[in-house]
Amino acid sequence: MRDMKNVVAFMVFFLMGVVLYAQENNERAKFEKKGDLVEATYYHENGNVSQTGFIKNKKPHGVWKAYDMQGKKIAQAQYVEGRKDGKWFFWKEDKLTEVEYKQNDIVVVNDYKMTDSYAIN
Repeated sequence: MRDMKNVVAFMVFFLMGVVLYAQENNERAKFEKKGDLVEATYYHENGNVSQTGFIKNKKPHGVWKAYDMQGKKIAQAQYVEGRKDGKWFFWKEDKLTEVEYKQNDIVVVNDYKMTDSYAIN
C-alpha cells in the first residue's frame, strides 16, 4: 500500500505541476468567463489541448482533464476551490488508477487493468 501511495502522490504532484506551469506560462491558453467561474483551456506546443478545467477565486475548481500530446486523456481530477475532493482518474497504457479524495486526503486507491470486465448499473 505504501508503494501505491507513492505512485499516487507522484501522479498528483505531476498533475498539479502541469496545472501550475500552465497557469504561469499561459501564452498557449484560452480563458472564458462563465458565471463566477473561468473556463481554462491550455494547449501543447503542437496545438492540441493539454488541459481543460475551471478556475474559481484563482484556484482550480470542478473537473480538470489532462491530455497527452496526441490528445489522449491521461488524467481527470476533481477540485473544490483548490482542494482535491472526489474521484481522480489516471490512465496509463492498459491501467486505470482511481484515487478518491476527501478534503485533500486520500481515502481509497484502486487499480484496474483495462482488459478487466466490470458490470455497470
